[in-house]
Amino acid sequence: MKIEQAVEDFLLYLKYEKGYSNNTFSSYNIDLAQLIKWSKVKDTDSFTLSHINEYLLQMKRRGFEKKTLTRKLSSLSSFINYLLKKGIIKENLKVFLDFPRQNRRLPKTVSKETIKKMRGQKMKKFYVDEMVYLRDRAMMALMYGCGLRVSEVANLSVKDVDLTRRTLRIFGKGEKERVVPIAEVICEKTNEFAIAWKEIVRTGFFTKKNGSSLTRQRIWEIIKDWKRHLDIQEKISPHMLRHTFATLLLENDIDLRFIQEMLGHSNISTTEIYTAVNTGRLHDVYRKAHPRS
Repeated sequence: MKIEQAVEDFLLYLKYEKGYSNNTFSSYNIDLAQLIKWSKVKDTDSFTLSHINEYLLQMKRRGFEKKTLTRKLSSLSSFINYLLKKGIIKENLKVFLDFPRQNRRLPKTVSKETIKKMRGQKMKKFYVDEMVYLRDRAMMALMYGCGLRVSEVANLSVKDVDLTRRTLRIFGKGEKERVVPIAEVICEKTNEFAIAWKEIVRTGFFTKKNGSSLTRQRIWEIIKDWKRHLDIQEKISPHMLRHTFATLLLENDIDLRFIQEMLGHSNISTTEIYTAVNTGRLHDVYRKAHPRS
């Protein structure tokens, strides 16, 4: 089988059988296109260790960071696993993949002062259109108040928002479904937006006024606008807002399993990293209180 055909079949399997998101699908597509280009493999019958070694060599020459290298090797590993499962290849080439050791980085969070600025009314004066302001304010509130991923905000649909019950139905990674409660103050902002936009015909919850979807890139741009206008000096991103949400829950003694459900983590070990962030903050407080310690 031609390697291009095998990759195409694998990508269709990921999209329609595994239910992977567009972003994950795109990453696999890029990684495997580079495998074909750099290893010069032509078909699955001749796919050998020499092709993998050439691919690894080309990645090494390009100086990829550990995180990127790990992702590309993970894509290759999944592809090999698929070929083995389908009986397309016989040799388990995964045994030759050497994953780099990862330095587990603690999630970066946004300060409480910045969240306070974002909750205020200062941004309103920078908007010509109040409807757009209400949309962006509600969007920010759901990111820092519900811990949503930027892709989840972009894909949120009108039918999945229940402001009467104060819940969101979220479809996360791999189309995994979860129900997220909305705090009362967040719900008020969200409801104000929903009322203002009730005449806009749309399927997505956060859209342009013509009903077309907001992209992840556009949401990033909106966050940058808020950062500039509110004179926020620290770095801020959608994922940092998500991390902040999780860390604040932990600081308020919320059970780790509940936080796992709220964030949509498949494994509790992913959520446990926030306990390290919390401990790190305690050390910071201690050092400030006892500078000679």
